[in-house]
Amino acid sequence: MNTFDDLAKLDEIMPGVSAAYMSLRSREGRGLYTSRGRFFNKAIFGRDAAMSAKFVADFDHEATVETIKQLIAFQGVNYNPKTQEQPGRIHHEWRDFRLWQGKLFDRLPFYALRNKWDIRRHELLSYYSLDTTAAFVRMVHKYALRIDRSILERKVKDKNGETITVGLAVERAADWIEAHIDDNGWLTDRRQRTFSLPIQTFQDSLYTRSDGSLIDLTGPVAYIEVQAYAADSLHSAAEMLLHHDKSELWRATAEKLHRQMITDFRLADGGYGSVIDKDGLADVPNVSMGWMMNIFLWRGMTDDEREHYIKPIVEKLFSDEFLTMSA
Repeated sequence: MNTFDDLAKLDEIMPGVSAAYMSLRSREGRGLYTSRGRFFNKAIFGRDAAMSAKFVADFDHEATVETIKQLIAFQGVNYNPKTQEQPGRIHHEWRDFRLWQGKLFDRLPFYALRNKWDIRRHELLSYYSLDTTAAFVRMVHKYALRIDRSILERKVKDKNGETITVGLAVERAADWIEAHIDDNGWLTDRRQRTFSLPIQTFQDSLYTRSDGSLIDLTGPVAYIEVQAYAADSLHSAAEMLLHHDKSELWRATAEKLHRQMITDFRLADGGYGSVIDKDGLADVPNVSMGWMMNIFLWRGMTDDEREHYIKPIVEKLFSDEFLTMSA
């Protein structure tokens, strides 16, 4: 049962908030659109949709279930180097140009890049992000464990139109994550095309070193928040699919990935760098290290260990380096 009592209470404080939220609900049963803005309306971004649906799962069950079904409908089943579709991978961006209310000027880049991005039948479907697949698993995990575990047995249609269970989609996602952990123990992928998304994670901006140089995007890049979410999602997959023959592998990989993350990305002052490229760890910390704290694996550590690793993150994020004060 969906409960909108909290929204009603919020309306008393911020009139119109429930109407604003409902305007983001897809009338086509696609779950949540995460923006009504001129450039992003009617588009579904895998990461944004998964994170938003995970957040509202406690009060809007229907929106979360619709989002789960929609992301599975777009989940990769083939290999396509133009869009970077791969089996098990959750998409980055879907856009139907017949629904999108973009201006002519907004549409020109898509028209110019239609062959590069493999835009077909008025639709763009790309898989350029590294963190969407983990975000999907984490969303399903919250719904399954806090609301209705039977969601894992729910029958849905995949991208090929075949009927599968949500649990099988989670397995496919976990397998994709497992397959993209390289010999260094990091989840990476090589940018395959010049016109694909340069920064393949939540932070849509460039990363630098203290000498002012940019990170090298020509080879595989490991982002700290991607490692955190990948570890958490493998742990979540193992927790959801307890009796799966890969559950122990996923759990072990999650533990290893988490331990390696807090070792390999750690800076001398106890903070964390954000990126490892072919030249090593970029030594400029940024807010992306804050995403490390939002994962279950810290619970497996002692209080002393958590203080050792988490305290420097909190101190750095709330230091003068990161916070600004208005006069």
